[in-house]
Amino acid sequence: MTWYAVYRVSDGELISTTETEPVGLDVSLAYKSVGETRPTGVWNTTTLVFDPPPAVRRMDKIEWFDRWDTAGALVGLKNFLAYDEAAGNGQVIAFKQIVIAVPEIELDNPLISAGMARLVTETIITQQQSDDILADV
Repeated sequence: MTWYAVYRVSDGELISTTETEPVGLDVSLAYKSVGETRPTGVWNTTTLVFDPPPAVRRMDKIEWFDRWDTAGALVGLKNFLAYDEAAGNGQVIAFKQIVIAVPEIELDNPLISAGMARLVTETIITQQQSDDILADV
């Protein structure tokens, strides 16, 4: 079975992928074969191919907690881990529950980014500390 990518000719934007060879397309659209299996990765509007998906930046929780020390945020880590219902902010509590539940931390996960932003908003850590904790390895 062959897969096809349908894209806009003017800018290369991907419109869809299909297992059926497209027929009767509008003149503003074109298609090309992209292989025998369903395409994965990120559509490149310049080269008109699927680039490999970006690598997931992840680490185990011990390494992530070590980053708090390196970022000078051990007091913030202590305050974060001690945060409870009485402290008030449900988003911080939800973030804490996520961190406890997951086996490893995906640094680019929107839940992690939002949780770290909430810690900054609640002045548990600084923006610089958050940036350092989430920085590339």
